[in-house]
Amino acid sequence: MTLEDRPVFLGVFMAVFILGFAWRGISDALAGDLETAIGTLALAIGMTALTFGVLIEVVQLRFDRVEGLIRLRRIKASGTREESFPLAELHGAEIESRRAAGSGKRRQSATHRTVLVLGADQRRVPLSRTFAQGRQAEITAEAINRWWRPVSDG
Repeated sequence: MTLEDRPVFLGVFMAVFILGFAWRGISDALAGDLETAIGTLALAIGMTALTFGVLIEVVQLRFDRVEGLIRLRRIKASGTREESFPLAELHGAEIESRRAAGSGKRRQSATHRTVLVLGADQRRVPLSRTFAQGRQAEITAEAINRWWRPVSDG
C-alpha cells in the first residue's frame, strides 16, 4: 500500500499570496518608487524560498509486505529524506491532536496529524511535521489500520 500527501491547496494559496506581493512590487517599480519596489520584491522572493524550500513537503508512505518494510519519504525543494522501519514493528496508526485557545467565537480549535506507532517502546513517528484541521489525519490512520490489521491478526 502506498499513501501520498501532496499539499496542492497550500501551494496554490501561497503562490497566489506571493504573486500579490510581486505584483505590488512591479506596480511600485512602474510608478517610479524603486526603493519600495525592491523591498516588496525581496519580500516576495524570501517568502517563495521559505514556502517552497522549507514549508511545502510531499510525504510518501509505502508499506511493503514483500520486503517487510515501511518507507517514509519526505520530498522538498531542498532535497529528499527517506526513513525505513521494519513492518514487524508496526503496532498501528494513531492521531495526535493539539488544542489551541482562541478568542471570540473560536474559543478552541483542534488540529491533528497521523503518527505510526512502532516498536516495543511504542515510539510515535509523525507522518507530517505540521498539524492540520479536518479529518485527513483520521482518514489516513483508518486506511493504515485497515490495511495492517489483517496481517497482524492472521
